[in-house]
Amino acid sequence: MNQDTDTLQEPDVGADWWQIGWVGVVFVLLAAGLVAGAIRWRMIANENQKQQLRRQIEARTQDLVRSNEQLLREIVEREKVEEALRQRESRTRALLSAIPDLMLNMSRDGTILDFEASRAGTYADPETLIGRKIQDMMPPYIGQMAIKQINQTLETGEMATVEYQLQSQEGVLEDFETRMTMSGPDEVIGIVRNITDSKQAQAKLEESRTRLRELFTQTQTALAETETYAQRLKLLNSLGQQLNLATGESELFDTTTRFIRQIIQTDRASIALLTDDENHYQVYSLSGDSGGLDMSAPVPLTGSIIDEAIHQRQAINIADLSKEEYETRSALRDAGFLSSLVIPMVLGDQVIGTINVGSRRRSAYDSRDEELLRHIAAFVGVTVANLRWTHELESAKEGAESLNQQLFEKVTELEAAHSELRRQRNFLAALHDTALALLNRLDLTDLLESILDHACQMLNIHDGVFYLGGPDSDTLEQVAAVGFPTKIPRRPLAAGEGLVGQVWQSGETITIPNYGAWQERLSGSAYTVAHYTVGVPLKISETVVGVIVMGSTDPDRVLTADEINLLEQFARLAAIAVDNARLYHQT
Repeated sequence: MNQDTDTLQEPDVGADWWQIGWVGVVFVLLAAGLVAGAIRWRMIANENQKQQLRRQIEARTQDLVRSNEQLLREIVEREKVEEALRQRESRTRALLSAIPDLMLNMSRDGTILDFEASRAGTYADPETLIGRKIQDMMPPYIGQMAIKQINQTLETGEMATVEYQLQSQEGVLEDFETRMTMSGPDEVIGIVRNITDSKQAQAKLEESRTRLRELFTQTQTALAETETYAQRLKLLNSLGQQLNLATGESELFDTTTRFIRQIIQTDRASIALLTDDENHYQVYSLSGDSGGLDMSAPVPLTGSIIDEAIHQRQAINIADLSKEEYETRSALRDAGFLSSLVIPMVLGDQVIGTINVGSRRRSAYDSRDEELLRHIAAFVGVTVANLRWTHELESAKEGAESLNQQLFEKVTELEAAHSELRRQRNFLAALHDTALALLNRLDLTDLLESILDHACQMLNIHDGVFYLGGPDSDTLEQVAAVGFPTKIPRRPLAAGEGLVGQVWQSGETITIPNYGAWQERLSGSAYTVAHYTVGVPLKISETVVGVIVMGSTDPDRVLTADEINLLEQFARLAAIAVDNARLYHQT
C-alpha cells in the first residue's frame, strides 16, 4: 500500500517540477526579451545620438575650417598691411631723417613720447630725451608757452606756431620756431626749426629798409631845407638888392664898405671878422684912408673896442678917441682918427664880426648914422647868411644827389634781393608740391611727367626728357618728355651712349654748352636745335636708375649753378618716387 503510494507520488513530483521549470523558462524568455528590447532601444538611441553628434561635429568642423580659412586670409592680409606699413614707416623715417629739423611727439602734459632728428644732440642728449617733460628741459617761460600751445592745438585741432630764443649747448643764443599739429587725441607733433639765419636775414633786411627810410627822410629834409632857404633868399634879396649882387664874401664886404662911405661922411670904413679861435679879429675889407693898417695879420681881440661891441652886442660910438682911456684900445687913434663907430654883425645868434667906421673929426657920427649902420650890418649878416646858405645848399644838393644815388642803388639792391627771395620761394614751393605728390601718387609715369613739368616751369625751359631703367636692365627707356624730345622716335640707350648714357655710366651731372655741336651727341638732325643741355642722374642707394635731361633751344639760355642744384633736387625726388612706386608694386 505504501509502495503504491510512493509509486504514485513520484510522477506528481516530476510534474510539479516541470511546471515550475516551464514557468521559469517563460519568465526567463520574457526577461531576455525585455532585456533584448531594452538593449535594442538603447542601441537605436545611441545610434541616433551618434549620428546627431556626428552631424554637430561635422558642422562644427566646417565652421572651424571656414573660421580658419578666414583667419588665415586675415593673417595674410594683416601681414601685407604690416609689411606695407613697415615699408611706409621706413620711407617716412628716411624722409624724416633727411630733414634737419627736430621733431617731437608729445603728450598733453608735455611728456616727450618720441623724437626724430638727424642732429638731436644739438638740442639735448638723445639718451635722456624720451620720457622727459618739455617744461623740465626748457626755461620756465618757454615751458609754460609750450604747454599752452599744446593745449590750444589739442582743443582747436589747428596748427599753432611759437617763436622763442634758446641757448645752444655751445652757449650761443639762437632763434627757434616750433610748429605744433595734433597727431592723436592727446598727442601733438612739434617741429622745431632753427630760424637764426632767417631772423638775421630779416634783421639785415629791416636794417637796410631803415637805412633807406633814413636816407629818404634825409633827402626829403634836404629838399625841404632847400625850399626854405630859397624862400629866405627870395625875401632877403628883396631887402638888400645891392648887397645880394655880391657873389662872395670878399665882394660883399668890399661893396658894403664902399656903400658906407657913399652914404656916411667918414674917412674910413672896414669890416672885421673873428678868427676861428675867437681870440683875434682880422680886417677883411677896407675903403678909404687905411692909416697904415696891416690887413694881413690878425689883431688880438682882448681889451679892444671891437671886443666890447661883440660882447655887449650893441653899437659902440666913441666921439673922441683922443681921450686917455682909449690910448691902448683903438688902433685908429695911432693913425690920427678922432672918432669911431663900431656895429656888431650878427649871424643868427652868433656875432661874426663888426662894421667899423672912423673919422678924423671928433663926434663924427650921430644916432642916425648908428641906426643906418645897424641896418647895413643886418643886411650884411643876412647876405653873409645867404652866401653861406647858398654854399650849404650846393653842398646839400650834392649830398641830396648822392643820397638819391645811394637810394637808387639800395632800391636796386632791394629789388634784386626781393627777386631772389621770390625765386627761392618759388623753388621751395615747387619742391614742396613735388614732395607732396610723392605721398599721394603711385603712377610712376604720371608722377615723372609732373616732376618734369615743375622743373620746366621753375627753370623757364621748355625741353626735357626722363629716361628710366629696371634693376637689372642694360638700357634706359624714355618714360616722359616735353618739348622737342617728344618729336624724336623713342629708343633704348645703353651706358655711354649720348649724354644720357654718359650720365648713367658716370653717375655724375654733365653739362654740354652746345649740344647741337657736341661730337658725341645722338645722331639725327632733330638734335641740332639743342644748345645748353644738362643731364642729371637719378640715384637709389648710389645706384643710377635713370637720367633727367633738360635743355634749351635758345643759344643765350645758360643754367646757373643754383638752377642746376634745383634740377638735382628734382632728380632726388624723382628717384624717391621711382623707389616708392617699385616698392608699392612689389607688395
